[in-house]
Amino acid sequence: YATGVPRLRVVPIGDNSEGAAEYFSSDKMQRFVDEIRSRYSDRYIFIDAPPVTESSEARILTEIADMVVLVVPHGRATAEQVEAAISVIGKDKLAGLVYNN
Repeated sequence: YATGVPRLRVVPIGDNSEGAAEYFSSDKMQRFVDEIRSRYSDRYIFIDAPPVTESSEARILTEIADMVVLVVPHGRATAEQVEAAISVIGKDKLAGLVYNN
């Protein structure tokens, strides 16, 4: 969907997120991401996901993604929580941190 921002498109998850883990780990999802990568090779693809330490879906998406930007709620996450999230993501895929709020 167009967003009104040049070259920015959004693909919503839809109404039903039940079975998301199975969908995200499917061949269909991998083909979808590969298609987007090839169609928009001059753009970055961002996938918004729930906290990686609390969601199997987010952990699956980190495997699909080339890199991960970890969004940390400022003043609400402990250093141990951030380190746990980095451990799940893997330092080789961590592009950086963004402090939010």
